[in-house]
Amino acid sequence: MRITNTISSLEGGGAERVLALLSNLWVERGMQVSVVVRSMYEPDLGKSALDPAIPVTTVIGSKVGKKWPLRTKSLGALLALRSAIVQSSPDVVIAFMDTVAVDTLLATIGTGIPVIVAERCDPNSRPIGAVTVPDERTGAVLELRQHVREKLRQWLYPRAAAVVCQTDTAMSFFSARIRHKGRIIPNPVLSPGVVPSQAETARDIRRIVYLGRLSAVKGLDRLLKAYAKLATHHDGWRLELWGEGPEDGALKQLATELDITDRILFGGWTDSPSAVLQGAKLFVMSSYTEGFPNSLCEAMACGVPPVSFDCPSGPRHIIRHDIDGLLVRNGDIDALALAMDHLMRNEDDRARLASRAPEVLERFGSKMVLAMWEELFQQVTMGKSRSTR
Repeated sequence: MRITNTISSLEGGGAERVLALLSNLWVERGMQVSVVVRSMYEPDLGKSALDPAIPVTTVIGSKVGKKWPLRTKSLGALLALRSAIVQSSPDVVIAFMDTVAVDTLLATIGTGIPVIVAERCDPNSRPIGAVTVPDERTGAVLELRQHVREKLRQWLYPRAAAVVCQTDTAMSFFSARIRHKGRIIPNPVLSPGVVPSQAETARDIRRIVYLGRLSAVKGLDRLLKAYAKLATHHDGWRLELWGEGPEDGALKQLATELDITDRILFGGWTDSPSAVLQGAKLFVMSSYTEGFPNSLCEAMACGVPPVSFDCPSGPRHIIRHDIDGLLVRNGDIDALALAMDHLMRNEDDRARLASRAPEVLERFGSKMVLAMWEELFQQVTMGKSRSTR
């Protein structure tokens, strides 16, 4: 089996990490895997967990002009993407993320190569391409670009061999024609094993951890405001934000305004999530929307009980409320603070939730998830074999 994955970046986000994890697991199972990065810039491979033996091809696209709302404006870039895919001689292509999926489906028209779309976000909550559109674009241009991309997605996705979403909530966004091609496949969760802690922490410091991108959609200003309500009542506790992103400066400024700088740590980038999560007392998510958050699963695999807003997709499909974590009313900062306060005060309740959290490895283990992908590969490549006889 030869698999080619397409994506817009390898810089360490959630989709990139899942691509790397799946690619590495497929290589271990004897499959040949290659990656094509459809990007505006040369990708930063320094933060990628991708096996260095997996070949990576970069297709650099032209920047979008204001008069044309598509990132695929350049026919040359589409042809280059097509060429890179064809040269990798895949049995199947997996296109990670929405805009790259549109590009990939356009680029492979007429090739006979089956393309599996792998949606990584909940499209009910995040417009197509919203994450990758430059901030300096005007609202009108942004709305037009997303409108055209959405039209393209609705036209092209029924032509995919399959459309994979991580949750049924995400799949519900699509028309019946697309849902007919739909498969629900969660992200795989690996056992963390025994790893040395990366967090330098005094023995008397009890750690609350967030790990992920520091971006507006993660709602971390809401987390800081919730924590500020209770921080002074819990000596010996510390909130840690691990990750990088555009909100880094604004969050540090907010921490100063809330007078919690001495009770918070901005840990920066880590290439070893398990090392950060080991020994934490709580894991907290305050996102406006999620797909299927890897860091949440990794925290639970490490036996860290989570508290999360019950946003429309993601945490509610992973956390079993009051069994292995707590879900609170979406967007209710007071409720988030109360849930955190309860678990910070109640060691027995923390231990009860922590004891069940690692069951995430049974519910979304890599063996089960890989079997779901391999069944799908068999289905789509059997169709390809029949069509080429």
